[in-house]
Amino acid sequence: MLKTLHCEQIEVETDANGVCSHLLRDILENWPVGKPKPKIFYTVPYGCNPTGSTATLERRKEVLRLAREHNFLILEGGYIPSIF
Repeated sequence: MLKTLHCEQIEVETDANGVCSHLLRDILENWPVGKPKPKIFYTVPYGCNPTGSTATLERRKEVLRLAREHNFLILEGGYIPSIF
């Protein structure tokens, strides 16, 4: 659906504890000046494919803090964590 809207997708790495929130923070804090920041963060916090990993509570809280700081929505589903 988002591809049909021509959304730019940027993959954020994950590990056994979920999305690497420190890398997401780095992406957002080093975002190019003049380029609109992402509006949506798509993630799979529970049973992520293909590893089946579940994000830790601390990682989920950090993503929520980043969403508040950088004004984006969190959309949870079942695919690779990305920002748009």
